[in-house]
Amino acid sequence: KSIITSSFNSLELCATSRKPGIAKLFQHLALLLVNGGVPEAVLFRFAEDALDDIRTTFRDRAAAIGAVSRSSDQGSLRKMALRMLLCGMPLNDSYLQKTMWDICKTQLQDLSKCRIAIPNSFNLMGCADPTGRLERNQVAIVLDYGPIFSTKVLLYKPPGLHPGDIHVFEATWYKEFEDIIGIGKYAVFFSVNGPRSVVDEIANSDLDGDLYWVCMNPLLIKHFKPSAVWEMPNKKKVPLQSKPLSLEELEKQQFENFLNARFRPSSAMGVAANSWLAHMDRYLTLEGSSKEEQDQIWGILYSLVDTYYDAVDAEKSGEQVFVRKDIKARLWPHYMEKQQDGRWIVEEKTYRSTSIVGQIYDLVKQESQSDDFSWEPEGDIVIDKTFEYPGYVQYFNLWTRYYLEYRSEIKTSLEHAYIEDKTAVVEAVLQRYRREFYKGDTLADSPEPIIELFKKASAIYISVYTNAQSRFDSLKSDISAKQKPTFGLQFAWKVAGIVLCRMYSENCEREKQEDPIIVSESILNDIKLIKRKQLVVL
Repeated sequence: KSIITSSFNSLELCATSRKPGIAKLFQHLALLLVNGGVPEAVLFRFAEDALDDIRTTFRDRAAAIGAVSRSSDQGSLRKMALRMLLCGMPLNDSYLQKTMWDICKTQLQDLSKCRIAIPNSFNLMGCADPTGRLERNQVAIVLDYGPIFSTKVLLYKPPGLHPGDIHVFEATWYKEFEDIIGIGKYAVFFSVNGPRSVVDEIANSDLDGDLYWVCMNPLLIKHFKPSAVWEMPNKKKVPLQSKPLSLEELEKQQFENFLNARFRPSSAMGVAANSWLAHMDRYLTLEGSSKEEQDQIWGILYSLVDTYYDAVDAEKSGEQVFVRKDIKARLWPHYMEKQQDGRWIVEEKTYRSTSIVGQIYDLVKQESQSDDFSWEPEGDIVIDKTFEYPGYVQYFNLWTRYYLEYRSEIKTSLEHAYIEDKTAVVEAVLQRYRREFYKGDTLADSPEPIIELFKKASAIYISVYTNAQSRFDSLKSDISAKQKPTFGLQFAWKVAGIVLCRMYSENCEREKQEDPIIVSESILNDIKLIKRKQLVVL
């Protein structure tokens, strides 16, 4: 008997919808769009615009704030850079420059992989139509400002590889939705009519919390032509794994699944996806080739799609999936080379791809090595007089000693730490000095008067920047000195950064005889959301 002996009503909460950011392309989706008729020039223009936005980050405060806000880094680096920008810190501050350079470097790496933000596109949670009124060619989309009406929208579910996984729908709305979902937002509703679920036609997906790429960009919609949907090949159906008969068997099965996933992971999904990318790249760049060669590659692509979807469902079916040798890629486009320690390493036999993905990769790689994205301190590391708070001298010697001890301790600790432990080692040391600075863990629980914290923060800033300037001057001729002074500057901002930003803001506003305006991060996110609304033009 099954361990479940009786049926009962239950509700499983799979996921909840949330505010979407602007969705990004990736390599596989870019090739599918081009295969569907979207001109390469359209996607290349989006990449050029994204590159211009990154380049502007170093010159424009609003662009810098936007870049930091969109950064995938959610740690102290992002938050401190945002505080420095919002308090009015000059963009030529050496630590802020280096921080922005690190953030932009990550954005360039994403862009080189075709991670391009497409205006008027979002990742929304898929749901079944609760009204039953939607036709199979219709969807209902609701965002924060209400429902969307459009004659054409594109929908796709990563990680689909079949050309038919990108569907064209009509976005509509019915009054009955409002009575059922109430104030619910950020979702796309699919029809429940027809012999086959419409979401099953989109990368063999379902509605258990999956996110769907929803594109309302008129340039992509104008050119895209849909293909026939993927059909499961006729083959012997693998029976589903039998259900455990007892709690002990269930526990044993779950533990075996864990061991298999941890120590015997299947590479079929990754091998199939990478081989598909290489073959599709070749297919789209075939010029003057015979129809026989085109058909051969197309057949390989379809076999890889079938294998890939089998691998995706392998956990449910229990089927062991392998990629046949005759459909594995043996020749790789150059953009699949790997980067290690700043050097570009070609590990497999490659060819120079002229596809849109290869063009964007070359564009970003070339620009990332230009002067616009090469960082070094602009001239001297200047000590901003705004940070010279009256009375800082009484703490200057003490914190100069602390700073020199910190540098010595970090150097010794990192010599005995594994590479993956470096960040944790540095953070642990910095935390001790933060406690010494605040006489507590944070500014909120510090017993120190704010005036005394201003004096100490000023002493730390002047000591650290003076020391860094001295080292930079003595090592100007040594190329390795470009980053050493900035590594030292982090001490000031990671120990006393919050107080330094507050002091800078108050000093600047005092000179203007104005009171500082305090903006919380949630309000800043709302401002970004308003800007995002303005992008949606249907």
